[in-house]
Amino acid sequence: MKYASFTLVFLTLNYLMISCDSSNSEPVSNGANLSIIQVDEVAEDDYKIKYIFSEEFKEDDKEGLISWVDSVFSAAERTLGTYLFNIDVYFYYNDAQNRAVSFGSTKRGEVEKLNLYVNPSANLDELLDDWIAPHEISHLAIGAIGRDNKWFSEGFATFLSRQINMELGLITQAEFDSIYYHRIMDKKEAYINGETNFIEQSKLLFSNNKYGTVYYGSASYFYIIDKKLFEEKGIRFKDVLVEYQKCCRGNDKNLLETITAFDEIIGENWFTELMKVYRQEPASIVFDMIKEYK
Repeated sequence: MKYASFTLVFLTLNYLMISCDSSNSEPVSNGANLSIIQVDEVAEDDYKIKYIFSEEFKEDDKEGLISWVDSVFSAAERTLGTYLFNIDVYFYYNDAQNRAVSFGSTKRGEVEKLNLYVNPSANLDELLDDWIAPHEISHLAIGAIGRDNKWFSEGFATFLSRQINMELGLITQAEFDSIYYHRIMDKKEAYINGETNFIEQSKLLFSNNKYGTVYYGSASYFYIIDKKLFEEKGIRFKDVLVEYQKCCRGNDKNLLETITAFDEIIGENWFTELMKVYRQEPASIVFDMIKEYK
């Protein structure tokens, strides 16, 4: 992307953020009581990103962080399609030495918001190697579909985060397939619980704080769809999303409308039919389907 710089402004923020901890794939609550926030705004035609920094960041820090997020956004758009809405990116200072990016979250509203806790001493390679920014940016490819469907939105972002990493040249398709097959199958025992369907078991796992299990377990929905699309139509799920950004991203208000739009794009009922499996069949059926696409 090529951006034109705008002005700096200041504002006050009291903020409680629910974030994603990259060290264990589980959300954590982190209270941020911030005062002066500095804003760098950049724009291109009808697409605008606003960069907002907590006061601890030095001017030299900002350039590198903007370059990092620009790179991830560019890869996201090449992978998932152009985002036709405004995004505010909030950078929060965290100097923990063991992580380049400590937390991340999104917040929906008139302007979509992306929140990132970062260590400004991390270099560009360390920042790009972290999965949090691609994960959170992936969330924004679909609208808010409600907390009751969190299993879907987290599986969606978990699956697509490393699709973006592929575009960044960090992993290959073969590596992606191996990573996701094994990580999904590793969650099988947590999901096999009598006749419980996948969605109900996901809710139970969430209630027991097994977030990482649900993130990768739920990525199975998109893994199956992606494999079916490739085998039968020669396209990938990300290709569906490119079209979705053009037609439907601003219109869909819930999960049903979202998967119906996906079905309309491919001219099949595959998304709806697979959703029935997740809602109505024992969770073990999902893992049997995964095996078919190894």
